[in-house]
Amino acid sequence: MSYPMQTKGNRALSSVSTLLLSILFFISKPSNAQSSSPKFACDVTKNPSLAGYGFCNTGLNAEARVTDLVGRLTLEEKIGFLVSKATGVSRLGIPDYNWWSEALHGEREGTDTVFLFTTPPAVHREEEDRFGGTCSPYRKLEVLLDC
Repeated sequence: MSYPMQTKGNRALSSVSTLLLSILFFISKPSNAQSSSPKFACDVTKNPSLAGYGFCNTGLNAEARVTDLVGRLTLEEKIGFLVSKATGVSRLGIPDYNWWSEALHGEREGTDTVFLFTTPPAVHREEEDRFGGTCSPYRKLEVLLDC
């Protein structure tokens, strides 16, 4: 198999194309600015009225807090939590939440480490332990070869 010789003009065009594609990638990448301060229920600094709810009382055990929360939810609100994009309950200070983020099927919400290839299930955990917190997710192939 023969490859055409790369001329100076071709290299310049290739460099410009790479630059434009890189710019397009970074422009189209969703901003992570809003996730820098995660939303969570029981934020009494933003909503002091939540301090009176038992499920916000960290002094209670988990069972008491869950019982209090479930008792305050309507049937419709409980049903709303059964889907992946759970609707929040503003009257209780509970924000919307997309819990389909465990990446069980190769897709997840957010911008954590991503592997752009499939692997046998037996090595998933080993890869996560080895590469997950130590290497840049932008060097995926290099990570597998060099880390």
